Amino acid sequence: MSQHERTGKRCLIYSRSHRADHIGQYIGYDVAETIKMIDIDSAEYDQFSEEAVSLIETAWDNGQQRKKVTKVTRKLAKHANIPCFTTLYTPSDPSQPDLSYATHYSVRRDFIPNWTQKYAGWPEWKDMKPQEYADFLVELRVDYRDRFDRRQVSDLFAAWARAGFNERTEFLNAVMAVAA
Repeated sequence: MSQHERTGKRCLIYSRSHRADHIGQYIGYDVAETIKMIDIDSAEYDQFSEEAVSLIETAWDNGQQRKKVTKVTRKLAKHANIPCFTTLYTPSDPSQPDLSYATHYSVRRDFIPNWTQKYAGWPEWKDMKPQEYADFLVELRVDYRDRFDRRQVSDLFAAWARAGFNERTEFLNAVMAVAA
């Protein structure tokens, strides 16, 4: 995502064109009703590795979104082995939502992979101020990098265990040569 808003508006062309009442004219309404999609609101990713660190469904907290269904997003996160959350936000000026910033967040964990237990103790909905939410977004990346680093170390140990004496000696000699 660009760090700066480019247009200030969301283009709905694809969304409208994907609806059964439109696409049905080409493939029949019955078939069109089976062509489902969701828009994923946020795929948070690490800038350096360009790896996804979390999927987040977002919605304006109007009091009716607490039961927001995230079945497909949750399944995608499970397949990718990354956390999935729902984030509800309160705009600073509800009368001008397009010009507002969020003043409050409520975050629900929808899927947490086994490699992290950081969010296990959370209540069903965790309330956050903007600073706390910004910290949460940073923590997602740090937690992912820690996991990635642990995975690399684990892979290294597994490779080391499979290596024979000559391979280990060769590797250690190469490391010592670089260090010298």
